[in-house]
Amino acid sequence: MSNDWLIGKETNDSRILAAVNGDEILAERIIDALDDNIVERVPSKVAGEQAEERARENVFYVADTFTDFQDKLYDS
Repeated sequence: MSNDWLIGKETNDSRILAAVNGDEILAERIIDALDDNIVERVPSKVAGEQAEERARENVFYVADTFTDFQDKLYDS
């Protein structure tokens, strides 16, 4: 996946800008981070299933309801 595709070089339809709801400053910061290799590109269709499995491994039971969850927060 290239930056050209992400920024919509051929289509003038920036996927990054769309993902940040038109926030041009944030989009530019993301593009700079990609250019500087501070963040990595991960194709979600390829990593999707593995990412979902990893996410499920890190989900833990905390309460039956949101009210119970709030009560536990206030009790601690």
